[in-house]
Formats: sequence, structure tokens, C-alpha cells
Amino acid sequence: PEISVRPIIASINAPARLISSFLDQILTPIYNYVTKNITFINSTDLIRKLKEYDQNGYLTSTTLFVIFDVTDLYTMIPRDGAIAALRRFCQKYSTNGKIGNLKVETIIKLASVVLDTNSFAYNDKYYRQIKGGAMGSPFTMVLAN
Repeated sequence: PEISVRPIIASINAPARLISSFLDQILTPIYNYVTKNITFINSTDLIRKLKEYDQNGYLTSTTLFVIFDVTDLYTMIPRDGAIAALRRFCQKYSTNGKIGNLKVETIIKLASVVLDTNSFAYNDKYYRQIKGGAMGSPFTMVLAN
């Protein structure tokens, strides 16, 4: 049988863990608010939204449902594309160029620190992850979404 192996760098005790948690705390509420109409929280929420969809006349015999299964999402996010998307998101949902007390550019710099400090040592050699983010990094989840 074919064995699938994927690179994982855990971020539990990573140097940028606190920055990652901080970014998650300020960005996740905005993301959740913006996507509340297109996100299913659980199966009960899915059923409720399907019922609304049907009541609004959108559920027809030709309605198609699509399921996406993304493999290795966290480790495959292109860094520059993710930072560009984050910048657009922050600019769109900022007030006077700020989210909370932080300027958008400060958020981008902090995000870059989180993404650029994923490294590990193996056999006395140091390796740095150059694509995606660390598994378990709070910020990586909101960035991937």
C-alpha cells in the first residue's frame, strides 16, 4: 500500500506562539462575523441553513452540493499569497487603517514573523518551513480559512 507522509511542524512551544495567539484573537472574531452566512458551525446549523435555503426557494431538483477535501492545507499555503490575502482582508475590514489598536501594516509584520519562524532541527541540521504554517498555530487556522 502507498504510504502518505506529510511535513508537520508543531507550534506548541514555538517562539512566535504568543504572537500567533494574539493575531488569532483579533482576527478570528472579524472572520467569523464576515463569514457567518456561509459557514456551517455544526450539523444542526447545516440543517437550519438548508431549511432556510429551501424556504427561500433556492433548493431545487437541479441544486448541486459540492464537497472539498483539501489535503495538507496548512503546509501548502503559499506564504506571499497568504500575506497578500490577509492584507486585503485587513484593509477591507479595518477602521481608519486599523483593526483594534493595530495598524494593518503591524498585523502584516506580525503575521510574517509567525510564518517565517517555523523551523526545526534534525540530525544537527536546522530546517525552516517556507510554505504554509505550523500545525496547531492558532493564527494558521484563521489564515488558511
